[in-house]
Amino acid sequence: MLEKYQSPDLFYYRAIVDLNASDLTNALKNCRTSLNLQEEIGVRHLLGAILHDLGDYNQSLTEFEKVEAKRPDLTWNYFRHGRTLNKLGRHADAIPRLKKAKENDPPYIEVYVELVSAFIRLEHWDDVISACSQGLDLDLENAFLYYYKGVAETRIDKFADAQKDFILCLKYQRHATTAANIALCYTQVDRFADALAFYQICLTIDHTLFYVHRELALLYYKLKDNELAFYQYELLFERGHPELSDYSQAAKPKLPSRFIIMRRPSDTLVSPSIVTMRKNDSQRYIFAAPAILRLEKTT
Repeated sequence: MLEKYQSPDLFYYRAIVDLNASDLTNALKNCRTSLNLQEEIGVRHLLGAILHDLGDYNQSLTEFEKVEAKRPDLTWNYFRHGRTLNKLGRHADAIPRLKKAKENDPPYIEVYVELVSAFIRLEHWDDVISACSQGLDLDLENAFLYYYKGVAETRIDKFADAQKDFILCLKYQRHATTAANIALCYTQVDRFADALAFYQICLTIDHTLFYVHRELALLYYKLKDNELAFYQYELLFERGHPELSDYSQAAKPKLPSRFIIMRRPSDTLVSPSIVTMRKNDSQRYIFAAPAILRLEKTT
Protein backbone atom coordinates (compact mmCIF):
# COMPACT_ATOMS: atom_id res chain seq x y z
CA MET A 1 0.00 0.00 0.00
CA LEU A 2 1.19 3.49 -0.87
CA GLU A 3 -1.12 5.28 1.58
CA LYS A 4 1.76 6.74 3.55
CA TYR A 5 2.96 8.56 0.43
CA GLN A 6 -0.46 10.07 -0.27
CA SER A 7 -1.87 13.32 1.04
CA PRO A 8 -4.32 13.08 3.97
CA ASP A 9 -6.42 15.63 2.11
CA LEU A 10 -6.95 13.09 -0.66
CA PHE A 11 -8.60 10.64 1.74
CA TYR A 12 -10.54 13.45 3.40
CA TYR A 13 -12.08 14.51 0.07
CA ARG A 14 -12.71 10.88 -0.83
CA ALA A 15 -14.62 10.55 2.44
CA ILE A 16 -16.74 13.59 1.56
CA VAL A 17 -17.50 12.16 -1.90
CA ASP A 18 -18.44 8.81 -0.34
CA LEU A 19 -20.61 10.54 2.25
CA ASN A 20 -22.47 12.48 -0.43
CA ALA A 21 -23.01 9.20 -2.27
CA SER A 22 -24.35 7.62 0.95
CA ASP A 23 -21.45 5.15 0.97
CA LEU A 24 -20.88 5.39 4.71
CA THR A 25 -18.59 2.35 4.93
CA ASN A 26 -16.00 3.76 2.54
CA ALA A 27 -16.49 7.26 3.96
CA LEU A 28 -15.56 5.92 7.38
CA LYS A 29 -12.53 4.05 6.01
CA ASN A 30 -11.18 7.08 4.11
CA CYS A 31 -11.79 9.43 7.01
CA ARG A 32 -9.86 7.22 9.42
CA THR A 33 -7.04 6.84 6.90
CA SER A 34 -6.77 10.63 6.65
CA LEU A 35 -6.58 10.92 10.44
CA ASN A 36 -3.93 8.21 10.61
CA LEU A 37 -1.79 10.23 8.23
CA GLN A 38 -2.39 13.56 9.94
CA GLU A 39 -4.55 14.78 12.80
CA GLU A 40 -6.87 17.55 11.64
CA ILE A 41 -9.83 18.97 13.55
CA GLY A 42 -12.17 19.17 10.53
CA VAL A 43 -11.53 15.52 9.67
CA ARG A 44 -12.16 14.53 13.30
CA HIS A 45 -15.48 16.34 13.15
CA LEU A 46 -16.36 14.59 9.87
CA LEU A 47 -15.56 11.24 11.49
CA GLY A 48 -18.04 12.01 14.25
CA ALA A 49 -20.70 12.91 11.69
CA ILE A 50 -20.16 9.66 9.75
CA LEU A 51 -20.35 7.57 12.93
CA HIS A 52 -23.57 9.38 13.85
CA ASP A 53 -25.10 8.53 10.48
CA LEU A 54 -24.05 4.90 11.01
CA GLY A 55 -25.92 4.88 14.32
CA ASP A 56 -22.78 4.52 16.47
CA TYR A 57 -23.78 7.38 18.75
CA ASN A 58 -21.41 6.59 21.62
CA GLN A 59 -18.33 6.61 19.38
CA SER A 60 -19.66 9.64 17.52
CA LEU A 61 -19.99 11.45 20.85
CA THR A 62 -16.37 10.63 21.67
CA GLU A 63 -15.19 12.28 18.45
CA PHE A 64 -17.23 15.44 19.03
CA GLU A 65 -15.91 15.67 22.58
CA LYS A 66 -12.34 15.51 21.23
CA VAL A 67 -13.11 18.35 18.82
CA GLU A 68 -14.74 20.43 21.57
CA ALA A 69 -11.76 19.89 23.88
CA LYS A 70 -9.28 21.13 21.26
CA ARG A 71 -11.39 23.86 19.64
CA PRO A 72 -14.16 25.08 22.00
CA ASP A 73 -14.69 28.05 19.67
CA LEU A 74 -16.14 25.95 16.83
CA THR A 75 -19.87 26.60 17.13
CA TRP A 76 -20.70 24.25 14.25
CA ASN A 77 -19.36 21.30 16.27
CA TYR A 78 -21.81 22.03 19.09
CA PHE A 79 -24.82 21.28 16.90
CA ARG A 80 -23.75 17.74 16.04
CA HIS A 81 -22.52 17.23 19.60
CA GLY A 82 -25.94 18.24 20.96
CA ARG A 83 -27.82 16.21 18.36
CA THR A 84 -25.86 13.09 19.33
CA LEU A 85 -26.60 13.66 23.01
CA ASN A 86 -30.29 13.89 22.09
CA LYS A 87 -30.04 10.53 20.32
CA LEU A 88 -28.54 9.03 23.48
CA GLY A 89 -31.40 10.41 25.58
CA ARG A 90 -29.14 12.90 27.38
CA HIS A 91 -31.41 15.86 26.66
CA ALA A 92 -30.32 18.01 29.61
CA ASP A 93 -26.70 17.70 28.44
CA ALA A 94 -27.68 18.44 24.83
CA ILE A 95 -29.34 21.77 25.59
CA PRO A 96 -26.20 23.80 26.52
CA ARG A 97 -24.42 22.58 23.35
CA LEU A 98 -27.39 23.42 21.17
CA LYS A 99 -27.70 26.86 22.73
CA LYS A 100 -24.03 27.39 21.94
CA ALA A 101 -24.70 26.29 18.36
CA LYS A 102 -27.25 29.13 18.06
CA GLU A 103 -24.29 31.53 18.05
CA ASN A 104 -23.25 30.22 14.64
CA ASP A 105 -23.39 32.83 11.89
CA PRO A 106 -25.51 32.38 9.91
CA PRO A 107 -27.87 30.43 12.21
CA TYR A 108 -29.56 27.35 10.81
CA ILE A 109 -33.00 25.91 11.49
CA GLU A 110 -31.79 22.42 12.46
CA VAL A 111 -30.44 23.80 15.75
CA TYR A 112 -33.92 24.92 16.79
CA VAL A 113 -35.47 21.61 15.73
CA GLU A 114 -33.02 19.75 18.00
CA LEU A 115 -33.58 22.22 20.86
CA VAL A 116 -37.33 21.72 20.59
CA SER A 117 -36.85 17.93 20.62
CA ALA A 118 -34.80 18.18 23.84
CA PHE A 119 -37.25 20.52 25.57
CA ILE A 120 -40.20 18.31 24.58
CA ARG A 121 -38.60 15.24 26.20
CA LEU A 122 -37.97 17.24 29.38
CA GLU A 123 -41.50 18.74 29.26
CA HIS A 124 -40.15 22.30 29.44
CA TRP A 125 -43.19 23.73 27.68
CA ASP A 126 -42.30 27.44 27.92
CA ASP A 127 -38.86 26.68 26.47
CA VAL A 128 -40.47 24.69 23.64
CA ILE A 129 -42.63 27.69 22.74
CA SER A 130 -39.65 30.05 22.89
CA ALA A 131 -37.40 27.82 20.74
CA CYS A 132 -40.19 27.29 18.19
CA SER A 133 -40.82 31.04 17.95
CA GLN A 134 -37.12 31.73 17.40
CA GLY A 135 -36.91 29.02 14.76
CA LEU A 136 -39.97 30.36 12.97
CA ASP A 137 -38.20 33.70 12.65
CA LEU A 138 -35.83 31.85 10.32
CA ASP A 139 -38.39 29.67 8.55
CA LEU A 140 -42.02 30.80 8.58
CA GLU A 141 -43.16 27.64 6.78
CA ASN A 142 -41.68 25.06 9.14
CA ALA A 143 -44.55 22.68 9.96
CA PHE A 144 -42.53 20.86 12.64
CA LEU A 145 -42.08 24.03 14.70
CA TYR A 146 -45.72 25.10 14.35
CA TYR A 147 -46.86 21.63 15.42
CA TYR A 148 -44.75 21.37 18.57
CA LYS A 149 -45.42 24.98 19.51
CA GLY A 150 -49.09 24.03 19.42
CA VAL A 151 -48.45 20.88 21.46
CA ALA A 152 -46.64 22.89 24.15
CA GLU A 153 -49.43 25.46 24.24
CA THR A 154 -52.04 22.77 24.84
CA ARG A 155 -49.98 21.54 27.82
CA ILE A 156 -50.29 24.95 29.49
CA ASP A 157 -53.95 25.41 28.49
CA LYS A 158 -53.36 28.05 25.81
CA PHE A 159 -55.82 26.42 23.44
CA ALA A 160 -56.58 29.51 21.36
CA ASP A 161 -52.87 30.00 20.59
CA ALA A 162 -52.42 26.27 19.96
CA GLN A 163 -55.33 26.21 17.52
CA LYS A 164 -53.75 29.01 15.44
CA ASP A 165 -50.38 27.21 15.33
CA PHE A 166 -51.94 23.86 14.41
CA ILE A 167 -53.85 25.53 11.56
CA LEU A 168 -50.58 27.02 10.24
CA CYS A 169 -48.96 23.59 10.57
CA LEU A 170 -51.81 22.03 8.57
CA LYS A 171 -51.35 24.73 5.92
CA TYR A 172 -47.73 23.70 5.30
CA GLN A 173 -48.05 19.97 5.93
CA ARG A 174 -51.30 18.04 5.54
CA HIS A 175 -51.32 15.59 8.43
CA ALA A 176 -54.26 13.88 10.16
CA THR A 177 -52.86 14.28 13.69
CA THR A 178 -52.65 18.04 13.22
CA ALA A 179 -56.31 18.21 12.20
CA ALA A 180 -57.23 16.12 15.25
CA ASN A 181 -55.33 18.51 17.51
CA ILE A 182 -57.18 21.48 16.01
CA ALA A 183 -60.45 19.69 16.79
CA LEU A 184 -59.26 19.08 20.35
CA CYS A 185 -58.51 22.80 20.79
CA TYR A 186 -61.96 23.74 19.54
CA THR A 187 -63.53 21.21 21.92
CA GLN A 188 -61.72 22.76 24.89
CA VAL A 189 -63.32 26.15 24.17
CA ASP A 190 -66.77 24.63 23.44
CA ARG A 191 -66.69 25.31 19.70
CA PHE A 192 -68.14 21.90 18.92
CA ALA A 193 -69.23 22.57 15.34
CA ASP A 194 -65.68 23.57 14.41
CA ALA A 195 -64.34 20.54 16.26
CA LEU A 196 -66.61 18.23 14.27
CA ALA A 197 -65.46 19.79 11.02
CA PHE A 198 -61.78 19.19 11.79
CA TYR A 199 -62.37 15.63 12.99
CA GLN A 200 -63.98 15.00 9.61
CA ILE A 201 -60.95 16.57 7.87
CA CYS A 202 -58.75 14.28 9.96
CA LEU A 203 -60.65 11.19 8.74
CA THR A 204 -60.51 12.48 5.17
CA ILE A 205 -56.72 12.52 5.42
CA ASP A 206 -56.47 9.17 7.21
CA HIS A 207 -59.65 7.16 7.78
CA THR A 208 -57.79 4.46 9.75
CA LEU A 209 -57.31 6.53 12.92
CA PHE A 210 -59.43 4.67 15.46
CA TYR A 211 -59.11 7.23 18.24
CA VAL A 212 -60.85 9.87 16.11
CA HIS A 213 -64.05 7.78 16.12
CA ARG A 214 -63.82 7.60 19.91
CA GLU A 215 -63.39 11.38 20.17
CA LEU A 216 -66.28 11.92 17.75
CA ALA A 217 -68.47 9.62 19.84
CA LEU A 218 -67.71 11.59 23.00
CA LEU A 219 -68.28 14.86 21.16
CA TYR A 220 -71.67 13.72 19.82
CA TYR A 221 -72.59 12.62 23.33
CA LYS A 222 -71.82 16.14 24.61
CA LEU A 223 -74.13 17.45 21.87
CA LYS A 224 -76.79 14.97 23.09
CA ASP A 225 -76.84 13.22 19.72
CA ASN A 226 -76.78 9.68 21.07
CA GLU A 227 -77.55 8.05 17.74
CA LEU A 228 -74.48 9.51 16.03
CA ALA A 229 -72.42 8.75 19.14
CA PHE A 230 -73.46 5.12 18.92
CA TYR A 231 -72.63 5.05 15.20
CA GLN A 232 -69.04 6.04 15.97
CA TYR A 233 -68.77 3.25 18.55
CA GLU A 234 -70.24 0.88 15.99
CA LEU A 235 -67.43 1.82 13.59
CA LEU A 236 -64.91 1.03 16.32
CA PHE A 237 -66.36 -2.45 16.72
CA GLU A 238 -66.52 -3.09 12.99
CA ARG A 239 -62.88 -2.10 12.50
CA GLY A 240 -61.56 -4.14 15.40
CA HIS A 241 -60.41 -1.34 17.65
CA PRO A 242 -57.32 -2.31 19.72
CA GLU A 243 -59.23 -1.58 22.93
CA LEU A 244 -61.51 -4.48 22.04
CA SER A 245 -58.72 -7.00 21.54
CA ASP A 246 -60.04 -9.18 24.37
CA TYR A 247 -63.39 -9.50 22.63
CA SER A 248 -63.52 -12.36 20.15
CA GLN A 249 -64.10 -11.29 16.55
CA ALA A 250 -66.17 -14.39 15.94
CA ALA A 251 -68.37 -13.79 18.97
CA LYS A 252 -69.13 -10.19 18.07
CA PRO A 253 -72.95 -9.93 17.63
CA LYS A 254 -74.31 -8.34 14.49
CA LEU A 255 -75.66 -4.89 15.24
CA PRO A 256 -79.23 -4.22 14.08
CA SER A 257 -79.79 -1.64 11.40
CA ARG A 258 -82.32 0.20 13.54
CA PHE A 259 -81.80 0.94 17.22
CA ILE A 260 -82.48 3.31 20.07
CA ILE A 261 -79.96 4.35 22.72
CA MET A 262 -80.87 4.97 26.34
CA ARG A 263 -78.68 6.19 29.18
CA ARG A 264 -78.64 3.95 32.24
CA PRO A 265 -78.84 5.39 35.78
CA SER A 266 -75.72 7.17 37.02
CA ASP A 267 -74.80 4.35 39.39
CA THR A 268 -74.04 2.14 36.40
CA LEU A 269 -71.24 4.33 35.03
CA VAL A 270 -68.02 2.55 34.21
CA SER A 271 -64.43 3.56 33.46
CA PRO A 272 -64.02 6.09 30.61
CA SER A 273 -63.16 3.67 27.81
CA ILE A 274 -64.75 0.90 25.83
CA VAL A 275 -64.02 -2.29 27.75
CA THR A 276 -66.30 -5.02 26.43
CA MET A 277 -69.58 -5.85 24.79
CA ARG A 278 -72.08 -8.28 26.29
CA LYS A 279 -75.06 -10.11 24.91
CA ASN A 280 -78.02 -10.49 27.28
CA ASP A 281 -81.10 -12.03 25.68
CA SER A 282 -82.56 -9.42 23.31
CA GLN A 283 -80.55 -6.57 24.78
CA ARG A 284 -76.92 -5.69 24.19
CA TYR A 285 -74.91 -3.36 26.35
CA ILE A 286 -72.03 -1.23 25.14
CA PHE A 287 -69.77 -0.17 27.98
CA ALA A 288 -68.49 3.26 26.98
CA ALA A 289 -67.67 6.62 28.48
CA PRO A 290 -69.45 8.51 29.80
CA ALA A 291 -72.25 5.98 30.41
CA ILE A 292 -73.47 2.51 29.61
CA LEU A 293 -75.64 2.69 26.51
CA ARG A 294 -78.40 0.13 26.10
CA LEU A 295 -79.22 -1.12 22.65
CA GLU A 296 -82.68 -2.46 21.83
CA LYS A 297 -84.22 -3.43 18.55
CA THR A 298 -86.99 -1.16 17.38
CA THR A 299 -90.14 -2.26 15.72
